[in-house]
This record gives sequence, structure tokens and C-alpha cells, in this order.
Amino acid sequence: MSETARIASIGTALPSCEITQKKALSLLLDYYGHELTSRSISIANKLFNNPSIKSRHFAFHNTTETSAIKNEHPDERINRFTYWSVRLSSEAIISALKPLSLKASDISCLIVNTCTGYICPGISSYLIEKLGFKPDIKVYDMVGAGCGGAIPNLQLGYNLAKDGEIVVCVSVEICSSTFEMDNDMNLIVSNALFGDGAAASVLWNRPQGVRMVDFLSLTYPEFREHIRYTHKNGRLHNRLSIALPNIIREKVPQDVHSIITRNQLSLKRINHWAIHPGGAKILDFLQNGLDLTDNQMVFSRTVLQNLGNMSSPTVLFILKEILRNGSVNDGDWGIVTAFGAGLSIHTLLLHWE
Repeated sequence: MSETARIASIGTALPSCEITQKKALSLLLDYYGHELTSRSISIANKLFNNPSIKSRHFAFHNTTETSAIKNEHPDERINRFTYWSVRLSSEAIISALKPLSLKASDISCLIVNTCTGYICPGISSYLIEKLGFKPDIKVYDMVGAGCGGAIPNLQLGYNLAKDGEIVVCVSVEICSSTFEMDNDMNLIVSNALFGDGAAASVLWNRPQGVRMVDFLSLTYPEFREHIRYTHKNGRLHNRLSIALPNIIREKVPQDVHSIITRNQLSLKRINHWAIHPGGAKILDFLQNGLDLTDNQMVFSRTVLQNLGNMSSPTVLFILKEILRNGSVNDGDWGIVTAFGAGLSIHTLLLHWE
């Protein structure tokens, strides 16, 4: 058996309902303006007009449907989560399999992670039915890893693929299924930032693809209250503290240095960077903290600008852009890093060869 595994392909999917930040602000004020204080409206105007994000995609068929979000019953919400998580995951998987000429029946392991909805059986059960995976496929559903969830998903996939399995790893988030709105600054920030999407990766131990070299995951429970979901009246409410960017600025570079140095590398040896865009301020802090060029940040910023923060699939959208448009050469090294609830920080070291 090979002692390594590679990411052979990445597919992505988005709901067709694309809303500009200008339109999103207009809808938000139409639905909630009479309930918000003047301070909240002022902050919302500032956030939604920040040029770092231009538009996002949401799990509705069209903008007219978004009016249902205001009084969406929990039963309707979980039904919407189920429908769109399965639909987008299926589209992303098909997109990932196509360039490899693989069929669903060729896949021996399926791993799905999400943090924006809970169903039992998990999303994987619906994907097996919809796409025709083998009934004896090895299945793993991962819940609650937050925005960093794609990387531990890949790490599990790596351990299976290096032993000869062909693995599909899916990260899917319907962030709009956790939508809440009032004068809480956490919610105003979240509603200006998050979108919906899915990404799927095919992993194997064949020569084609980018090699996964090393993983590092660290958890800092002392910062748990700075980034998490809380439950209020049976609904998820996102919490992003004002201190979070400074925490990320301190911790992420430390963790990135750790994985680089234990592989006898330096920052200057890393050619390609897929950094989770937790927001423009976080990207600014990490660019400075890791001494990266504008060119090394371009894909993280572009995905944030065009799609917002989709939680866990976002770094895979970025890595896909690097693979497609990043002028990758044999011998190049790459870092994928993402962070989320926990506080957890996950990093993957890649090598093209």
C-alpha cells in the first residue's frame, strides 16, 4: 500500500439564488428595520457596504423565497436544510467525479461534514440514495466542527485513501438555516458575512493530484465563547466576539509555523495559501502575521468577495481556484488553514510533485 494520499479533484456547488450585499441589506431592512435600533441599522449599513464582499448565495430558489426566513418555523428550516444540503452536496460530488471519469459506484468511502443543521440519518444516507453509491460504502458523518471542518474531514479521508480506498469528502453548509436577527451585534455581523455552498474532494493514492503531506489540528477551549453557536429558544444563534480577529492573529501564525518547521520548511518555501476568509479584517491580520504578498492572498480574498464566508467548504473553494488558476508547478508547497468553533485551528500542508 502507498504511504501517501492525494487530492485528485475538487468540485463545488452553489444555490442559484445570488444576492448582492446592497440587495441583502435592503431585504434585511424591509424584514427587520422596524425592530432594529438606529445603532444597529448604522452598523448594518457599514458592514453590508464594506467592499470585501460583493455578493453571496443562499439556499432558496429565488429572492422572493427569502421572505420566508423571517418567520421560518423550525420544521420548515430543517426541511430546507435537508433539501439544499443534499442537493448541493450531490452537485459538488458529480462535479468532482466527472474529470476523473469515476462513477459513484467506484467510491469506497464517503465523509460528510456540516455544522449548520442536524438530521438523523445524516446527509450521507440521502447521498447514497440519490447518487447510487454502493450500499456497503464506508460512511462517516461529522457534525459540529465549524468553519474549520473541511480539514479534519480530509485528514480522515487521507487515512483511508492511503490504504487504497477511493474517498469522497464533502463539506456542506446551509448557513442561512441558522439565520436569526435582532440587535445582537453577533447576528448583525454574521448576517453580513455568511453564505451557503458545498464542496467535494476525491482522494486516492494514485499519482494524479496534489499530495497531502501533514495535518495539524489544535483546540483552544479557553476561547470557546468567542466563536460558537448558542441555543436560544431551540434555535442556533451565531456568536463571533469582537476579540476574535486578535485571537486568530495570535494563534494561526503560531500553528502554521509549527507544521512548517516540523517538516523542515520555512514560510518562504510556501508558494500557495488557502486561508479561510473569516472576514476581511482577519485576512488582513493573517497576511501581515504570515508576511504574505497580495498575490498569495488573492484567491482567499476573491472567494470572500464573490461568495462570502460559507463556513467549512470555503477553503476548498479557494484551493480549487489555486489548482485551476494558481500557476502551480512541480515542487511547490501549499498551506490550507481554517479555524472555527472550539476555538479550533486546522492546517494542511500540501506538495505538488
